[in-house]
Amino acid sequence: MRALPVLVDATSVPPNRGGVARYIAGLLVGLAELDVRVDVVVKPGDLAWLRDTAPAHRYHPAPAWTSSRPLRLVWEQLGLPGLLRRVGADVLHSPHYTFPLLHAARTVVTLHDATFFSDPGAHSSLKVRFFRTWTRMARRAARATVAPSAATVAELDRLTGRPRRPTVVAHLGVDRGVFHPRPTPSSARSVPRTGCRTATTGSPSSAPSNPASACRRSSRPTRR
Repeated sequence: MRALPVLVDATSVPPNRGGVARYIAGLLVGLAELDVRVDVVVKPGDLAWLRDTAPAHRYHPAPAWTSSRPLRLVWEQLGLPGLLRRVGADVLHSPHYTFPLLHAARTVVTLHDATFFSDPGAHSSLKVRFFRTWTRMARRAARATVAPSAATVAELDRLTGRPRRPTVVAHLGVDRGVFHPRPTPSSARSVPRTGCRTATTGSPSSAPSNPASACRRSSRPTRR
């Protein structure tokens, strides 16, 4: 497995492990499928879950007190740069808007959407101010920014102006274990002259003995 000199900051995983947690887990699983290993920093409470989800990578626990969001943001500025040096990473990936300002030149920041600008009513006023500020700073200072679609990039350009460097589009993948096409019936039979199709799945005993008559019964109007 090829080791990349990259540190992924996974300390932004929320308590319900939705949202950005799915993004981070999918990213790490996808990298492993490409035979690539990175370093990952994670809150102690999420370490076992993320290690079980994507075991190929090297994990580093953040201080226990980073479970507090305000303290985590302080550690991001003051403690994360030191970890970046200790693991020997050339690049930091900050997957949720915020990043250590003093190491912006070595940081890639993911900006998931533009709704803090385009649809502020969907968020609290505090979140709107917070994420608008960090979005603008990332587009101005980070080495690179990433968004999941060209439409998101276009909205960010329209609402915040052109960034210092173009934002890279990296489309989201699809978890086939969760999202997949509906299965087709295992067999289907056409009944002559009635224009009716009956589909059977499972054992033959589940099929009606006389499909045509069953079709005629099912097609009768229902009295109200």
